[in-house]
Amino acid sequence: MSRRLGQVIQRGADSWLVRIFLGTDDNGKRLYANKTIRGTRKDAQAYLNAWLRDKDQGLVVRPSKITLSEHMDYWLDTHVSTKVEPETLSNYRDIVRLYIKPTLGFRRICDLTPLEIQRTYASMRSHLSSRTVVLVHTLLKSSLDVAVAWGRLSSNPVGFVDPPKRESREMTALNPEECLRFIEAAKSDPLYPLFLVSLSTGMRPGEILALKWKDVNLDSGTLQVNRSVTRKGRYKDPKTKKGRRQIQLTPTVVEVLRQHRAEQSRMLQETGEGSLDTDLVFVQKNGRPWKDRNVARHHFKRILEKAGLPDIRLYDLRHTFATTLLLNGEHPKVVADIMGDSTVETVLDTYSHVLPIMHKGAADKIETQFFRDKPV
Repeated sequence: MSRRLGQVIQRGADSWLVRIFLGTDDNGKRLYANKTIRGTRKDAQAYLNAWLRDKDQGLVVRPSKITLSEHMDYWLDTHVSTKVEPETLSNYRDIVRLYIKPTLGFRRICDLTPLEIQRTYASMRSHLSSRTVVLVHTLLKSSLDVAVAWGRLSSNPVGFVDPPKRESREMTALNPEECLRFIEAAKSDPLYPLFLVSLSTGMRPGEILALKWKDVNLDSGTLQVNRSVTRKGRYKDPKTKKGRRQIQLTPTVVEVLRQHRAEQSRMLQETGEGSLDTDLVFVQKNGRPWKDRNVARHHFKRILEKAGLPDIRLYDLRHTFATTLLLNGEHPKVVADIMGDSTVETVLDTYSHVLPIMHKGAADKIETQFFRDKPV
């Protein structure tokens, strides 16, 4: 065995030092790994031989001194940035900065162990949502998979960790009586048309806030969903073909939008903002686009409180729309098409809580059709 590759050096009666050559660093300094073996020279030689076989097969790499923080920054800059949208990349950076760097970022990637990663997940679950911890796991595993591909690691420790279980967020929907109370309370709010569109179309908040008048045909009573706006104000196309869709409006909503357009034109002309160029259906008095958090905080929550309703999310108006249609016998395929969901299965999985009631309705129909007024 060439001494350039490794040595077995006796240190005691039954103690042997296996010294393995790893290569050189960027400055040309020779690097070694040392391992003490208790037993015979044959045991030590077997360890060295096995290590060299793994090295020849590409299973062993030189331990990298780079920290997890350094590696993930480089991974985001050079690998992830070419594959995802800027908004997604920004969200990933936030997750790394807020949750990964403070807990594991100081560790060298070659020193990370499955046990400490598992403990980190357990600690996070005490104060973070399951969705956030799952995202931490996903980013950590993906980045260290790339570290293996780049030769910075021989194996990914995250692969030996039980991934956190994502818990389904409990969905809330208003019942018909609550919907009527919400609509009545919203009539005095400047954003009444926005909430009416949300409740009657099932559109996502980002889709409503990106809606332009050129997308709305009040004569035919339809609107076209062509884009959405992110929380950071960037417009983007729908993720799927189903997301770009036409929605039929109710006569009441059409009339409310007519009045809203006339009022909006008058308001913007008075303010002299010249913001009609944006063509947005819903804008603030200063002509600037709305952000969903401001809509929720300054209008939606106040309406809920005024109507004496539960503290639900703005997004739950979408769930209310879907639940109402399903409970009134609308086919899930129609609901999926209106809402822009990719498959019927998505709707059925999301609104599985409605299925028992739908099944009861189906049973009642069979009873009426086959057995009503018939002797048993």
